[in-house]
Amino acid sequence: MEDNNLTDIKELLLLLNKNIETLTERVDNMEKTIQSLNDECVMINNNPDLVDTIYETVKKPISYIKNKINEVSLQQYKSVPNNGESDGMLSCGDEDDDFVKCDEKV
Repeated sequence: MEDNNLTDIKELLLLLNKNIETLTERVDNMEKTIQSLNDECVMINNNPDLVDTIYETVKKPISYIKNKINEVSLQQYKSVPNNGESDGMLSCGDEDDDFVKCDEKV
């Protein structure tokens, strides 16, 4: 019976040791990843021209997309039913129109 307990303890110790080795390996990998990220951050911080260049490169396409989304949203807003009510909302067409129609940009 004592041998059985010792065998169980030995198996548990082996399992614990394997788990510790796995965790140690994972921590080592995380340290390498953190160091790599830190190195990249330092590189970017030391080169503000790179950040400015990237920003200038992507600013125009992003602005274009944003403006197109705003235009579509405004067109959809302007085509909301008016129902002849004067609620202080945007009105560009005749009062008899079922829909507000605008071709002008606000």
